[in-house]
Amino acid sequence: MNPAARLKQAGRTIRAKVAHVAKGVPYHVLNSRRGVVSLHEDVRYVDLDVLITKDGIGVNTHWQRPLRHGFYDPRGTIPKNTKVSDLTWKEVDRLRTRQGQYAINTVHTMRAHAKRRDVTPLWELKPDRRWNFARTHQKIFRPGEFVMAIGTPGRWRYFEAAKKAGLNTILLPRGHVPADVWPFVDISKSRVRRGPARVTWLRPRGRK
Repeated sequence: MNPAARLKQAGRTIRAKVAHVAKGVPYHVLNSRRGVVSLHEDVRYVDLDVLITKDGIGVNTHWQRPLRHGFYDPRGTIPKNTKVSDLTWKEVDRLRTRQGQYAINTVHTMRAHAKRRDVTPLWELKPDRRWNFARTHQKIFRPGEFVMAIGTPGRWRYFEAAKKAGLNTILLPRGHVPADVWPFVDISKSRVRRGPARVTWLRPRGRK
């Protein structure tokens, strides 16, 4: 059974090894080609962060303001506090870490790297109101892919929009989740065990 099918299989509890950035390691390391291709051989899923550029391109970076977190603009024209959502893809594409080892990739590029490494990407949606609309998900992701988001009030509509776009949804719970959100949730993360990539996923009550 392939990894994607395994996450969707019937049953109340699913245990899966999901690669997440290790404590003390910069987020841009895992959100890169190098990070994905160097994953341990028994890892089958990888947590990749997604933000959206000004011109609607999905890019893999954790931080809204990358120039405050390890990246710089070689031309020196982008202010340090600028958000990804205020930059075009062309502008984001030229950002580099100081050593020049890492850049910010598109979802399309990281999908290809994950496929070559035979891991399933779990796209984590970082805050952006455009996730409230199915057309955004349809443009960036492919039907049947997995998207996940932290279950806070400002992000509950992400799940409904993702389901309308034909995606599988994963909830990362934070406190109380309203009952009307659960119909749009396929999988709920329950707890993280000690270790670099051991995660237990629980299907929500009432889901089959």
